[in-house]
Amino acid sequence: MKKSLRITFSLLFMAFVAASVLSSCVPQKKMMYMQMAEQTEIRPSFENDRSISYSIQPGDNLYI
Repeated sequence: MKKSLRITFSLLFMAFVAASVLSSCVPQKKMMYMQMAEQTEIRPSFENDRSISYSIQPGDNLYI
């Protein structure tokens, strides 16, 4: 009885692992979030448009 229970659990575990592996593979064609982007829209780096010139003003909380 103990041996058959162990075999049953191991088969269920292997089936769960196989189902997880097979369902997690998604082809590139199904990933549509980047398919519509033109080549001119894709940038290799990110540009931060904020100005970094900031001076300390009265009332600012300073932490060290």
